[in-house]
Amino acid sequence: MFDTQPYDAFELLGGYHLSEVESNTLQVARYHEEISKGKKIPIVGSTDSHGCEKGSLFGWYYTIVFSHTSELQDIIGNIKSLHSVAVEALPNEKVRVYGPFRLVKYALFLIREVFPAHDALCFEEGKLMLDYISGDKSVSDKLGRLKGQTTELMANFFGR
Repeated sequence: MFDTQPYDAFELLGGYHLSEVESNTLQVARYHEEISKGKKIPIVGSTDSHGCEKGSLFGWYYTIVFSHTSELQDIIGNIKSLHSVAVEALPNEKVRVYGPFRLVKYALFLIREVFPAHDALCFEEGKLMLDYISGDKSVSDKLGRLKGQTTELMANFFGR
């Protein structure tokens, strides 16, 4: 597989429970072995959480893609162009990021300084959306006032 690379991206980290983390360790070791041979390997991290609030594994493994837009083709292109990192954020442990050094360094900064503010806004908006679809139409005005706040936050962070 690594000789012919018939894939768009290598799943460096997968959705494993704590008792199965060894599988990810082997994936990471193999990735480093292959890139030490000069291979260019696009990577992703993925989760099998099957839920977003209480789902086991949620937020443990994921991908950060460095892309100018969130359009699908740009995301795919940037993964294929080696502009992504795989993230492992196991409970009660420090976050680990894998990929090219400069992207790992930047991702760690974003995880520490930017994403917490972003995620807090998204959580607030998501909770109101759940309330709305559950029948509480009184949250409609609150939801409307929040529209665009995440985009504005990101524009402020990135000077756009």
